[in-house]
Amino acid sequence: MKKDLEYTKMACFYDELYKNKNYKREVCFIEKFLNSKEDKILDAGCGTGNHAKILQDKGYNIYGFDLSPQMVEIANKKVNNNFEVGNLLSYSTDKSYDVIVSFYAVFNHLKSYQEFSFALQNLLKALNNKGTLIIDLHNPQKNGVKVDKFDSVKRIMQWKINKLLKKETSKITYFVGNNKYVTKHKFKIFEIEKIKMICDNLNLSCEFYENYEINSVATQSSKNIQVVIKKSL
Repeated sequence: MKKDLEYTKMACFYDELYKNKNYKREVCFIEKFLNSKEDKILDAGCGTGNHAKILQDKGYNIYGFDLSPQMVEIANKKVNNNFEVGNLLSYSTDKSYDVIVSFYAVFNHLKSYQEFSFALQNLLKALNNKGTLIIDLHNPQKNGVKVDKFDSVKRIMQWKINKLLKKETSKITYFVGNNKYVTKHKFKIFEIEKIKMICDNLNLSCEFYENYEINSVATQSSKNIQVVIKKSL
């Protein structure tokens, strides 16, 4: 996994770009799998720490990591310096956690099912025996273009889906004052049935939700998918 260099330059604008994102709703979904305020939570791919800040304000013990040093620096200002630079595929810790979350399509940056399985096993090393791992997956359905304007930023997003290769390629252009930034991303689109196979092979139980609704059941046509994984007893 590599962080787009242009993307790191946008870290200071990240919260402005996503200020309308419903972080509270996503945190409410996470809370459905927490047992008490004593639970320790790891945010794998914490970004600027917006989920973590809400969880901390609710009284939870929250830690995390992200590929981007710039994002980690911002997160640490919000949440007690509990964040570090790290990678899904190589992250290591001597701590153990009751819940691990990896939201905002972090796993979609992985290139293959082999990497998915490896990253999954790597995070499980830090998960308590009765713990829960929650993965949020981007699951696009069609090509598109979207233009957003914020206080000081204009953003043009363009994305195309290769249905044969199960990949999405996106180009995002940001205009900030007189400056222009262009980021490009390649997302792997992971299929529910293949994720189930990985979990079965690792003796893990898994459930699939959509749109952060606890009473929902995700399908391959869901726009976003939450995978809830537990170690089988």
